Amino acid sequence: MLIALVGSQHASYMQQAAATLASDGIDASWVPLSERRAVLWVHEFQRERAVVLLSDQLAEDLAARRSRPRSSKRVPLPLQPAFAAAVGMAALLIAAYAVVGGAEGQGPLFTHAALVSERWTEGEWWRVVTAAMVHADLEHVASNALFVTLLGWAAAERVGVGIMPWVWLTTAVGGFLVSLTWGDASWTVGASGGLFGLLGVAGGHALRWRSRLAVGALARLRAFGSAVLLLAMTAFSPRANLAAHLGGFVAGLLLGIIMPRARAAVAVQIAAAAVTVLVVTLAWSFV
Repeated sequence: MLIALVGSQHASYMQQAAATLASDGIDASWVPLSERRAVLWVHEFQRERAVVLLSDQLAEDLAARRSRPRSSKRVPLPLQPAFAAAVGMAALLIAAYAVVGGAEGQGPLFTHAALVSERWTEGEWWRVVTAAMVHADLEHVASNALFVTLLGWAAAERVGVGIMPWVWLTTAVGGFLVSLTWGDASWTVGASGGLFGLLGVAGGHALRWRSRLAVGALARLRAFGSAVLLLAMTAFSPRANLAAHLGGFVAGLLLGIIMPRARAAVAVQIAAAAVTVLVVTLAWSFV
């Protein structure tokens, strides 16, 4: 004898319930009561087994719903940590320019902060740090602020908001050291070496680790190729310090390759950011 077991008006549930019962060999069928509602009929001797199966199905559905995020709303872009950190760095560069000034007139702060090769050889080590935060003119700082927003954002999403400024400072210093060793510029300023370091770390990380949206070796090579293309398009202006750009890019590339897939723990992110702030503060104390 057939008995009515459960009613529903959701087509998806009807299909799922029918499939669940059929997979266990239970003969069941949905009989429409109206245009929107139907009742599930089963044989009386299979009723207990059908109730157990449908109860288990319902429990699994509820567990799956509880494991989903409570809100599907996206976090507004200004509140996303990676973007906010990059914008904060851009704001610091602009603020430093407002306080220090540019190459025209060369005030005392600019004079003591710029990387001058002769001063470096005399032991003024802090210049490789402070020079990364000063710029020649408004156009220079505006372009670098834009690039630090874009590249810092990309790098922070991959390595974290605390590691990102550390990468920028480390690769900026590395680029300046390459410039001092193999370059021909007698003095230089600007955040570009660190920007190309951020470009390198994002490209290197993408080259080694595929993201959830990038599948296969071709996608990783495409991400790396995009980084190299941007380097070629932006680095070779007449005023560019090529040695610092290339040095920063290579340093960032190596860091991106050796870094693990997952972002470092919160404690490591905080420590990296704290070290960056400490080094920058110490360097400016000598200016």
